[in-house]
Amino acid sequence: MKKKKRIEPVSLQSGEYLEKEFISYQEMAKHSPDWSLYCNYQLEPNGMIGKYKILELTSMQLAYSDMVGGFMFSFEAPKDKICFSVIEYVEDRACFEKMKLKSGIIAVFDDRKVYNFMSNAKIKILDVSIDKKLASPLIAKLIHAEQMYFVDTDNIMASVLLDILDTNDGHVDKDVALSIEDRITTTMLSLIDDQEPQTVKLTKGENTAMEIRDQVFRHMDGKLNTIGLADEYKITTQTLQNSFKSLFGYTPQLFLRLLKLNLVHHELFESNERDTTVLRVAQKWGFDHMGRLSGYYKALFGETPSVTLNEEDHEDDGMRLGCVERKEELEI
Repeated sequence: MKKKKRIEPVSLQSGEYLEKEFISYQEMAKHSPDWSLYCNYQLEPNGMIGKYKILELTSMQLAYSDMVGGFMFSFEAPKDKICFSVIEYVEDRACFEKMKLKSGIIAVFDDRKVYNFMSNAKIKILDVSIDKKLASPLIAKLIHAEQMYFVDTDNIMASVLLDILDTNDGHVDKDVALSIEDRITTTMLSLIDDQEPQTVKLTKGENTAMEIRDQVFRHMDGKLNTIGLADEYKITTQTLQNSFKSLFGYTPQLFLRLLKLNLVHHELFESNERDTTVLRVAQKWGFDHMGRLSGYYKALFGETPSVTLNEEDHEDDGMRLGCVERKEELEI
């Protein structure tokens, strides 16, 4: 096993402000105070590049994320918090759990489960996490809307949150923090007062694609392919193709390949040349043509598989052992 450095996230105190650019999953995870990120899949080259702005208040945290996109990972919300995410901009395809994201959606969730989040291109999001113990009528409304969404057609909430971050880009005292929280609460209540929370309506094919995403996120086998999945879920390959493109922006064949490439990368990242070979790991995850694998791998990760295997020191790559399992090992 290689020597690894664990990701140690930063911690912010009330009134503190953080602004940070990042060029990797590790840097992104470090600068996500109170949020747990793991099971990271890179779907595009440089997919984890972006920047944060985070303002820690008294009973709330306000965070702005501007990411290049091309990723999929799991996350847990801060403990004992109810949260809402304001989707400012989606360049192409993005999904939160079984929700297709688009500009103007305000998605609601809390700390009770692990969520899947993916985007295939640039995305800008504003997150507000609120202490559930806060005495506010907003809490009850948000809890009622958990895993549903509201619509902010005129981007009112996004404009208010961006203005707060632009005008409070340094330490704020308690009175200012409480004033900001009151502004956020008042704006959100005004916006959702006459709205019922909505659920996303997916086609039958899209629901199946979501089920497949969840399946392969938990369990992957090198032999999995589009035809086999279509047969398993009793869906035509054409419907499967259309549904994957609609939700994720990738054909199922490309989506599976990208995930398998990440599993190859993770295993090489965790191993050393004394214990395994690139060939063994590649065949385990379904790659038989080493020339194609090397091309796909370098295009996605910017280095060849052998370079990853030979590297010594790493920070945690975010792929916990429990993220994906394989039922049987390939016998060579």
